[in-house]
This record gives sequence, C-alpha cells and structure tokens, in this order.
Amino acid sequence: MEEIHRILKSRYTEDELTKLATKLDKEFRVNYFWNGWDLLEREVFSENEIFKLKLEYRYNEIYNFIIMKYGRNETIVKYNLIKQFMNNSEDIGLMEFNVGNSRLDIGKINGNSYAYEIKTELDNTLRLEKQIKDYEKIFEFIYVVCHYKHLENVRNIVPKKVGIKVFNMDNYEFKFNTVRKAQKNKSIKKEFLLEAINSKEYEFIIKKYLGINKIPLYKKDKIKLVDKNIKKIELIEIYKEIVKLRQSKKWHHIKQKFNVILPIELQDIYSNEY
Repeated sequence: MEEIHRILKSRYTEDELTKLATKLDKEFRVNYFWNGWDLLEREVFSENEIFKLKLEYRYNEIYNFIIMKYGRNETIVKYNLIKQFMNNSEDIGLMEFNVGNSRLDIGKINGNSYAYEIKTELDNTLRLEKQIKDYEKIFEFIYVVCHYKHLENVRNIVPKKVGIKVFNMDNYEFKFNTVRKAQKNKSIKKEFLLEAINSKEYEFIIKKYLGINKIPLYKKDKIKLVDKNIKKIELIEIYKEIVKLRQSKKWHHIKQKFNVILPIELQDIYSNEY
C-alpha cells in the first residue's frame, strides 16, 4: 500500500484526504453487484493506475486502506470498539440495534447490558439527549464514545450516570480513554422491554419461565400474560438472555472471521449474516 500512500499524499492535503475517506466510506458496499473500481477511477486514480492496482489488490483493500488511514468517521471507531470485545467469551456484541426511535451504534451483553453511542468529530450532538433517553429505557450501562471536540458538550447534555469515553488518533494509532465510568441505570421501563420482544420470543418466555405450553394466538395476549406474571427485575434478566439468543449467531460468525474481515466490511457482514 506504500505506492497508494505516495500517490495520495502527492495529490491531496490532509483535509482533502479526510473528505475522500468520508466519501468512500459512505459509498462502500459489501455487494457482488457493486463495482468499487468505478468510483476509485472516477474520483482518485487514473485509468493506468487502476489497471496496475487491479493486478495487486481487491478494491475492498484499497477502500479499507484509505478509510482507515485518513478517515475520521464512525467506521473506524466501531471497529476499534468492537475489537475490545473479542477477548471476552461472555460478550455478545450488537451493531445498529434499534431502541425506540433511535439506532444504537454499538451494544454489548454479558452479565449486564451496555449501550455505546458514538460521536465523531464529523458528527453533531443535536440528537444526543433524545438518544440517551431511549437507551435508558432498556440498557443498564450507557456510554457516549466521543471525539475530544465534543467532550464539554457531552458533559453538559448527558446525566451523570452516563459514562463518557473519548477517542483519539495519534500517528494513526487509535486510543480510548475513560473520562467517566457509567453508573447502573435504574430507569429501565418494563413497558419498553415488553415492546422490544417479538412474538416468537414471547412463546419462548411463556414456555420456559411460565411453564405454559398453550400459547395465546395474538401477540397482545402474550404481552399481557408475561406482564402479569413476570416482574420488571426478572424481565430485565430475561430480555438480556433473549437478545443474546437473537444476536449470538451473527456475533460468533464475526468473532470467527474477525482477523480476516476488513474493518470496513464489519458492519455489512454483521447485518447480512443469518
């Protein structure tokens, strides 16, 4: 990749390389019907350079090099955060997990449930308060993972029980620092846990935890049955088990392939598996 680095540094400023990396990250797809060479030839390299590059690399590798080396985007933060979960066999990672009207960047389930909302230097914090309120309905520990430029703003927006991690790239080395540890969230809402469980999962709960084999036909009746017979504190533990079961195949596939998956492929492969 040294030749690619030389070409790029000779043509672009650091700011231009950051913008290029952001554009490539938005366009990149893990899709057999998408030809990534077209964008590289149109935006970055000459026809002759593309010809030579095709002899040595897949386009995925070139996108990955540019995005990971020059980018300041969420993809890089997600990859490095997920990498921290790899060594713990108890961790189940979640990516792009829907919670209320928000979409959580990264989650983790082990003995507890964790939510991680990422704010890069390219993001703003306009929706952060609403996002945190959504995560409080379901997750036990919540962190904002932000660039240093957002630190003061994040401190002013989120409650003290929300943890804060900051990240920085120093000579292309990625680092996280914990500014404030998260405190356990006691604002989990039973009604939102009930909403977050699907009909098949209710059947599992009713059979396993209530010992009932005659399952109500309609979801609303399943919800009533569980709501009546299972307390919130028990449902919190059951919900974590449900999410682990729901996401475990995807997560174990990612763990098995982590060392061969390119960082920029991680999100698409996770989303499209199983």
